[in-house]
Amino acid sequence: MDEQKRDELRLRGNMVKLCNQDMIELAYFTMEMLEPLIASRIPLGSFDRENCYRHCFYICKALLREVDPEYLELHSTVKDFFREPRHLSNKYPWLSWEPEVSFQEFKGRHYASVRGFGEYDVDETVPTKKGLTLPVDLLPELVGAVRALCQEAVKAKLLGPEAFELGKAP
Repeated sequence: MDEQKRDELRLRGNMVKLCNQDMIELAYFTMEMLEPLIASRIPLGSFDRENCYRHCFYICKALLREVDPEYLELHSTVKDFFREPRHLSNKYPWLSWEPEVSFQEFKGRHYASVRGFGEYDVDETVPTKKGLTLPVDLLPELVGAVRALCQEAVKAKLLGPEAFELGKAP
């Protein structure tokens, strides 16, 4: 992307020019609006409002991909808040972070991790105890166990039949 086009965006068909500073300021504003909502777990009252907040988060996340990396490094708080693979969820009546999935290597062995993150202080997101880390070679066994659990939950009428497919469970 050439330098001039990088600073140009279209908003409802109109050209809008944003510099690095504009995008950072918008990200700070959005972060300051979202942090207390995520930390408080206060129901937002409407699905439309929740979707609006999520949409703002993802717009800022996309804009920050266009910010000069050196300039973004100067704003580590914003960079961390909108980091990949972080996703904002509204599957509950409040906003929350979706669990993060990652791979790491430790003592020559590869591990997969699914971990929830929580806001215990408005300025800090930390990993919770809610999560799972296991050797990568055990992932197929885990998938089989989860499928069996879904089948049993459907039989017990704890989940609907659509939950049998992985990724479809509410």
